[in-house]
Amino acid sequence: MTRGRRIYVRLLIALALAPFVALLTSAIPNRTLNFLSRSKLSGATETVELVAPKWANIRNHSFQSTLEEWVAQRMGRPRDQFIRVDNSIAYAFGSSNVATVQIGVNRTLHEKPYVDEWCGRTQVNVAPQVAHIASIQKQVEAAGKAFVLLVSPSKAAIYPETLPPPCKPSAEPRAYDLLLPLLKQQGIHVVDGHALMKKAREDQPWPVFGRDGVHWNDVGAGIAVDAMLASLTERMPRPLPRLVQTDVKVDDKPKNDDADLAGLLNLSYRLRATTPHPVFRVDGTAPPPRLMLIGTSFNWQPLRVMRDNGLIVDNTLLYYFKSTARFIGDKQHPLEANNAAQLLPEAFARAEAVVLEINEALPMQDYVGQLDAALAGLKH
Repeated sequence: MTRGRRIYVRLLIALALAPFVALLTSAIPNRTLNFLSRSKLSGATETVELVAPKWANIRNHSFQSTLEEWVAQRMGRPRDQFIRVDNSIAYAFGSSNVATVQIGVNRTLHEKPYVDEWCGRTQVNVAPQVAHIASIQKQVEAAGKAFVLLVSPSKAAIYPETLPPPCKPSAEPRAYDLLLPLLKQQGIHVVDGHALMKKAREDQPWPVFGRDGVHWNDVGAGIAVDAMLASLTERMPRPLPRLVQTDVKVDDKPKNDDADLAGLLNLSYRLRATTPHPVFRVDGTAPPPRLMLIGTSFNWQPLRVMRDNGLIVDNTLLYYFKSTARFIGDKQHPLEANNAAQLLPEAFARAEAVVLEINEALPMQDYVGQLDAALAGLKH
C-alpha cells in the first residue's frame, strides 16, 4: 500500500471513529471514567471552516489540520481522545505522529536523537570533555572518595538491526569510539555500559532494552549496577555487596522505563510487549556505599534496581546537574528543580563515592564541565 493510500485509509477510519469517541466522552460522567471524560472547555471560539476533502488537501495535510477543530467544536471538543485515535491509527499502519519517536523493525520504538547519532556519525572534538572528566576524578579522589565513570548505552547502538530504514552509518568513528582510548590514557575508571550490554546479548537470551523503551530495562540496569559495585570495590577500603541475577519472570506488563516511548506515542490503548523481569540476589554483608550520582535519565532504572534490592543507604542524584533527587533506604524524595549547585557541597560531603554517568550517544553534555567547575569551587 502506497503512503498516499495509507493516509487516505487512516483518514477514513478517523472520521468513522471520531463521532463515537465524542459521543462516548460527552455521555459518561466524570466520576465514572476519568480517563475518557475530562473537564469541559468553555468560552468564545471562532467558527472553523472545514477545508474541502480533496486529494490535494489531504496530501498537504490542510484538510487534517482543520478537521480536528471542526469535529471538536461540534462534538464537545474531544481533543485528547481524537488525538489518541489518530495516533493509534498511525501506529497500526507502522508510523508515528510523534516526531521524536520512530518505529523500527518488528515495531521496535527508538528515539530520534539516538537514531540520528548512530546513523549520522557527526565528528566532534572530545578532548575537552575528557579533560573535564579527568579533572573531576582527580578532585573526587583528592577528597578521599572513590570515583567511577558510567557510560550508559544507546539502544540504537546495541540493537542497530531494529532501526527504521534507511540507516547507513558511515565508517567514521563515533564520539564514543574517540572517547574510550583517551579515557584509558587518562586512567579514568570506566564502567562501559555499551560493552556490557553487547556482551549480555551474547551471554543470555533476555533483551537489555524494552521493545517500547529508550532506556535500559531491569536486566541491563542490573548488569550495570553489579559492574559499578565491582569497580567501586577496587577503590574503597571495604568490599561491597554484589548483585546477582538468579531468575527471570516474563510477562506482557512493562513497567517504569520498559515502555517510556510508548507513553510518548499517546495511544488509546497500552502496548504490551513481552517483558523480562529479573530476580536478583545480593551477595555479601557489607553495607552498600553512599553515592552521589550525576547524569541523565539513564540513572533512574539502576537506582530503582538498587532500591528494590536493599542496595541504597543514602544516595543523591544530581540530574543533569540541575535538579536533585535523594534516595534513603527504600524511600525516594521528590525531584527538586534547579538546586543541584546549591546542594552539591552537602551531597558531596555525605557521599563515599561519586558516579558520573554520560551516554555513549550524547557524551558531550554541558553538565560535565559544570560539575568540574563546581567541584573546583568547593573546599574539600
